Amino acid sequence: MQFPCIGLVLDLRTRLIVTFLGITVIPLGALVTVNHLTVSQILTDNARRSLASSARATAHQLDRFLNESLDTVRVEAILPEIVRYVETPSPEYYPTAMQTLLSLARRDSINVLSYGLIQGSGENVLDTYTPFIGRQEGEREAILQAIVTGLPYVDALRKAERRERLGEVTFSAPVRNAKGKVIGVLRVAYNATVLAQIIQQQTGNAGEESFAVLLDGDGVRLAHGRDAEWAYIPLLPLTELRRSQLAQQYPRLGDPPVSVDPLLQEVIAQRQSITLTTHLPELGSQRALVSLEPLQNTSWIVMVVQPEGVFLAPIHQQTQRYLALGLGLAGGVVGVGIWAGQVLAKPVVTLTHLLKQFHRGSHQGSAVAVQEQLIQPLEGYAKQLQSPAQAWQGFAELGILTQAFVRLAYELQGSLTELTLVNSELEERVMARTAALHQANAEIASLNQRLRAENRRLSTELEVTRRLQQMILPRQEELSGIPDLEIAGYMEPATEVGGDYYDVLPYGDRVRIGIGDVTGHGLESGMVMLMVQMAVRTLLSQGETDLRRFLQVLNGAVYANVHRMHTDKNLTLTLLDYHRGRVLVAGQHEEVLWWRPGRHPGHNSQEQGPDVPDPSGHCFGELRRIDTLDLGFPVGLEPDISPWINQMEIHLDPGDMLILYTDGIIEARGENKKLYGLERLCHVITTHGYGSAADLLAAIMADVRDHIGNQPIDDDLTLLIVRQR
Repeated sequence: MQFPCIGLVLDLRTRLIVTFLGITVIPLGALVTVNHLTVSQILTDNARRSLASSARATAHQLDRFLNESLDTVRVEAILPEIVRYVETPSPEYYPTAMQTLLSLARRDSINVLSYGLIQGSGENVLDTYTPFIGRQEGEREAILQAIVTGLPYVDALRKAERRERLGEVTFSAPVRNAKGKVIGVLRVAYNATVLAQIIQQQTGNAGEESFAVLLDGDGVRLAHGRDAEWAYIPLLPLTELRRSQLAQQYPRLGDPPVSVDPLLQEVIAQRQSITLTTHLPELGSQRALVSLEPLQNTSWIVMVVQPEGVFLAPIHQQTQRYLALGLGLAGGVVGVGIWAGQVLAKPVVTLTHLLKQFHRGSHQGSAVAVQEQLIQPLEGYAKQLQSPAQAWQGFAELGILTQAFVRLAYELQGSLTELTLVNSELEERVMARTAALHQANAEIASLNQRLRAENRRLSTELEVTRRLQQMILPRQEELSGIPDLEIAGYMEPATEVGGDYYDVLPYGDRVRIGIGDVTGHGLESGMVMLMVQMAVRTLLSQGETDLRRFLQVLNGAVYANVHRMHTDKNLTLTLLDYHRGRVLVAGQHEEVLWWRPGRHPGHNSQEQGPDVPDPSGHCFGELRRIDTLDLGFPVGLEPDISPWINQMEIHLDPGDMLILYTDGIIEARGENKKLYGLERLCHVITTHGYGSAADLLAAIMADVRDHIGNQPIDDDLTLLIVRQR
C-alpha cells in the first residue's frame, strides 16, 4: 500500500492491521454513532416537554396563591370593625378591632406573621404583633401602593422584621371610609416559607433528580427545591449598588457567580418562557436542561432544572459498552497483524490475494461469508503448503502461519456473530422504545379525546347556566310596564357564566330593585347569583317587604347553601324599595349615584358632588353619591348580619335618575392598565344625563368600551339606570 503524494510506503504488517481494523471497527463505530444521535434527541425532547409542563404548573400554582391572598385581604379590609378603628383608633373600639385581627391571623396561624392597621399618615395604630404599634410604615412600598392606587398590592420578598433569618411577603389593601375615601391600609405579613413549600413540592415531578427554583427579577434565588442553602444566592451578576440594596432587603445574600451563560442572563432579563441547556453553579460541571416560566402578578420567574446526565444516562451506558467491544476487537486485530507480518515471506502474496478477494467480496461482515470466503480457502491453502510436494521448498512454516490465519478467521467469525447479537439486541431495544413511544402517543391521544369530550360537556353545562341567567333577567316589556319609572339595564359576563346580579320586581304598587356582585366569576358564582334571584322572588311572593328582615332571611338561605357547596363565595347586595317617588335603600354594595338634572346642589345628601356648569357657566345639575358601606354586610359571609343592616330614604322628583353598577364598570382596565374609575363615570353622567335612561346607559357603555379598547374584560359588567317619569 503506497501513498506517493506523501512518500509513504506501508509494509505488509501495517496493511493487515489497517485492513482488519477497517472491517471490524468502522461499521461498529457508524452504528454506535447513529444510535447515539437518535436516542439522545428523543430523550432530550421528552425531557424538554416534561420540564416545560412542570414549570407552567408551578408558575400557575404560585400565581393562584398570590391572587387568592390579594382577594382575601381586599375583602378583609372592608370589615366594619377594621374601618371603624382606622377611622377612630380609640380605646373604646380597641378590643373589637384587635379581636378581629387575631381571628383573621388564626385562619393561617402557621404562615401569617402579623396583621396590622396603618392610617393614611403611615402610623401603625393596631397590630397582632404589639411592638409594631405606633411605628411609622408610610414609606413601605406595600403601604404607598395601596394608598396611591386604591388597589390590593403584593410587595417584594424581604427579611422578616420579627425574625431576620426568615423572609416575608407582604399583602396590603386600602381601607375606605363611608365616603369611599382611602383612610388607611390593612397589611398582612406572610412567612416566605410558604413559597419554598410550593417549590419543594415540585421536586422530582418532571423526572429523576429534577427540581424547581424561584427567581426574582434580578436572578436571585428566592426558594430552592433541591437544597435550601442555595436560597438568596444570585444566579446572575449584580452591580455593587444593586447588591447593596438587596443585602438590606433579603435575610441574607450570597456571592454572585463569576461568570454566567449570556443566553440565560438574556432570557431572565426579558422574562421569556423558554427551555434551554446551560450550566448552573449548584450542579458543578454538569450541564443541565432548564425551563423558565414567568409569573403574571410579579417579576418572579419559575425555573425547573434536570441534569443532562440523568435523562441521557441510558444512551451513555449503551455507548460505553459498544466502545469497549470495539476496543477489544481493535486490539485483537492489531496483535494478529503484527504477528503475521513478522512471519510471512514471499508466499504471503497468495494469502494477500485471498484477503483482497475477501475484502472486495459482498460478504457485508456476516459470519457465513467469513466461513465461505476466508476460512475455507485458507484451510485449503494450509493443506497445500503442508503437503510433501511443498514441504521441501520450505513452506511448512507458512502452512502453520496459514493455520493461524484460519484460527484468526474463526475468531473474526465469532466476533461478527457476537456483533450480530449486539445489533439484534440494539434493534430490539429501539423497537421496544419505539413501541413505548407509540403507546405513549396513543395514551396522549386518548387523554386529549377525553379532555375534548369533557370540555364539550362543561361548555354545554355552562351554556345552559348562561342561558338560564339571561332568561331570568328582566325583559324590556316588563320594565316598560312600570308606570312611574323608566328603567334600562345591561349585563355582560366576563366568562360563559357571570357572578353579577340585578333584578326589577314589581309587586302591588311598589317595585323592588336589586343589584349585587358575587365574588369571582364562573360556574360557582353563577349558581350563587341564581340562588339570590330565586330567594328574592320567593320572599316577595311570601309577602316579606321589610328590607331589614328581607336581607337577613336572604343571607341565612345563601349562607347555608354556600356552606353546603363547600365554597367561599359571598356577595355584596343593595336592595331598593320604590313607592311613588319614595325609595328605601338597604344593603352593602357600590355607591348609588343620584343624578338630579336641572337642580342646584341642595339638601338631604350624604355627599354631594360638584355643580355641573353649562357653556355659559351656569349650574344645571347635581350628582349625589350615596355610600352603602354602613347599610349592610356581605351576604353569605356570616350566618347573622342583622346587626349591620340599616336603611336610608330618598325622594325622587320627575327626571331624577338612580345609577346602579358593579365594580366591573369602575375597575375596567384599559390598554394602559389604568382603571376606568368612579370619577370618569360621574363625568359621563353629568355630560349625557339629560335624556332617557336608555340614552344614558348607551353613553356610559360606549365610554367604557372605548376605555377598554381591544383588551378582554376582567370582570362582569353590569349597569342599571332608574329614571322617575
